[in-house]
Amino acid sequence: MSRAETYDKQFAKNLPLEWEIQILEQNLKAKGKTLDIGCGTGRLLTQLSPKEYDLTGIDTNKEFLNAAKDKLEKQNVEVNLVIADARKLPLKTETFENVYSTGNVLGEVDIHAKDRKLMLDEMTNATKPNGTIIIEFVHRYWNFKDLLYWLWRYFATAWKKIGGSSSEYGDYTETYQIDSLQIKLTYHAFTTHEAQKLLKTEGLATTMKKRGFFFHDWFFVIGSKTR
Repeated sequence: MSRAETYDKQFAKNLPLEWEIQILEQNLKAKGKTLDIGCGTGRLLTQLSPKEYDLTGIDTNKEFLNAAKDKLEKQNVEVNLVIADARKLPLKTETFENVYSTGNVLGEVDIHAKDRKLMLDEMTNATKPNGTIIIEFVHRYWNFKDLLYWLWRYFATAWKKIGGSSSEYGDYTETYQIDSLQIKLTYHAFTTHEAQKLLKTEGLATTMKKRGFFFHDWFFVIGSKTR
C-alpha cells in the first residue's frame, strides 16, 4: 500500500469531512483566491467548487500531490498544485483572500513550536488585508478518559524533556499499518487557548468553532487579517 493510499484509508477517513466543508463554506470569502496548506491527496480540494474559489494546494509530499492531481482530473477540475514547505512558501505576499489548513497540519510529525510560528508567519504574509485564515486542530481533551490520559502524558513528557527530547506537552502517538509494517508517528494535540494564542500572535482577530462542547475532538480557529 502506498503512502497516499494509507493516508486516504487510515487517516483521512477518520476526519469529519462534512463538518469541515460546512465550516469552510461558511467562512471562506466566495470568488476569492484560496490556498490549501497541506492539501494531501486533495481531500478538500475535490469538495470545494472551482466556480466559487480560485484554488491552490500545497504539500511537501509529491506522491500526495500526484494522487490529488489524478482525483481532480477525473472531476475535470483545474487546481494549481505546488510542492512546497509551509515554513517557506514560494508565493508572493498578500496573494490570497483565503488561506486554510485542515487535519491538524500544525501538529504533524516534526512540526514544533518554532515551526508553527514560521508557518503562521507565512500564512499571514500570503493573505491579503481583510482576508481569512482558517485552521483546524485536534483537541487535547476528547473526553474524560482522555483528560486523565493527558495528565499522565504531562509527567511522561516532562521526563523526556529532562532527557533533552523535543517532546511537547500535548504530544501523542498514533500507529499506522502499511502492508506488514507498523509505523508509529507522534503528533501534537492542542488546547483551544493554545490554538487561539497562535493566531493572535499574528495580530489576527479570532473566532472558534468546536465540534462539540467541553469535550470535543476537532475544532477550528478562524482568523481575520485586519491589517
